[in-house]
Amino acid sequence: MEDPHTAQLILKEVDSLLYVDTDILFLRPVDDIWSLLKKFNSTQIAAMAPEHEEPRIGWYNRFARHPYYGKTGVNSGVMLMNMTRMRRKYFKPGLQSLFVFPCQWNYRPDHCIYGSNCREAEEEGVFILHGNRGVYHDDKQPAFRAMYEALRNCSFEGDAVRSLLKPLELELQKTVHTYCGKTYKIFIKQLTKSIRNRYDTPPKER
Repeated sequence: MEDPHTAQLILKEVDSLLYVDTDILFLRPVDDIWSLLKKFNSTQIAAMAPEHEEPRIGWYNRFARHPYYGKTGVNSGVMLMNMTRMRRKYFKPGLQSLFVFPCQWNYRPDHCIYGSNCREAEEEGVFILHGNRGVYHDDKQPAFRAMYEALRNCSFEGDAVRSLLKPLELELQKTVHTYCGKTYKIFIKQLTKSIRNRYDTPPKER
C-alpha cells in the first residue's frame, strides 16, 4: 500500500503507519523508527529519506521531467506517516509537510556503489538496510547479499543470534573489493549493538 492516499481512505482508524518495501532489513529495533514521529513539527505528516545524498549520481535531478521533492527527491521504501494529519489535510502536502530523516534509516546501494556518501551511517552505522536493485539475490553488491543471507538463515534463538556476528563479519570481509564492502563495518555496527543489548544484558537491566 505505497499510495498514502489509498492508505488513509482504507485505514480509517489507524493513527500512524510505517510502510516498508519487501526488501527491507531492520538492523536495530523497529520501535526506534517510531520515535521519529515525535520529531514532526505541527505541519509535517510523513517522513522519508532522500533518494540520493550526492546530486552528481541522483536520478531525479538529472533526468526527471516531473516535480520531485528537494534537491534529489525522496525514497518511499521506508515511509512513516501520521494518518490522522493526512486525513485532516486530505493529503495535499507541500514542502512543509515532509520530515526528511537521515539516510541511515533507508540505506541503499546508491549510498556506497560509487563510494560512501551517507555520512550518518559512517558515524553510527546502518539502521535499516534497503536491498533495492535486487542486490539480495545477485552478485552485484555482495555485502548486501551477505547481510540478507545471514539474517535469512538465522533461527533467531539466543545462541544462534549471538553466533551470527563473527561468521557474518568474515563473509563481509570477502566483499572489500567492492565500494560497499570497503565500509562493511557500518553494516554490522547497529546489528551488533542490537544483539548485545537484547541478549547480553541481564534481565533486570533491560
